[in-house]
Amino acid sequence: MARARQLKDAGRAGEARDLLKKEIELRPGNARLRAALAVNLMAAGELQAAGEQAALVLEVEPGNGRMHDLLGMVLARLRRTEGASAEFRKAIEVAPGESAAYRHLAALLLYLNQREDTERISRQGLAIDPYDAELRFSLGSALSAKSDSDGAITQLRLACQLDPASARFRSRLATELERQNKAP
Repeated sequence: MARARQLKDAGRAGEARDLLKKEIELRPGNARLRAALAVNLMAAGELQAAGEQAALVLEVEPGNGRMHDLLGMVLARLRRTEGASAEFRKAIEVAPGESAAYRHLAALLLYLNQREDTERISRQGLAIDPYDAELRFSLGSALSAKSDSDGAITQLRLACQLDPASARFRSRLATELERQNKAP
């Protein structure tokens, strides 16, 4: 597994994937190898294969929050939003101290225009990691939808401070500031 990591770090992800697949053939019950392969496949955009590997890991390790989160991301990218939501919620249930699943669930809920749930999940995630720019963005967007412009601007400014390179964050903040300036 260390060699696969070295290959991936050296920009040779395809070779790393091949090595992991060979290792899995030798040790098919090794959940760590399958988890590493699932992450590698996800990064390569091989969503179906990544989801299959994550599901195999979860058969052996149903409490693996990282794999529930990864499977949720796969399902979200495949536009299977109900399944994605369920996997993100399961990840939060089994690993409530990890902010990644909160971030992904909040983004999905925002995409689905479920603003109240977006706000709630974002706040829960921010209680774990107050420096998560994506959670700040989701919360700001949800507050904007509730016409809480001051709250939205505060959260969007924080998101921009946490990730100043994000054009998406800056654009959303500019839109909200313009909207506030036009308000009576």
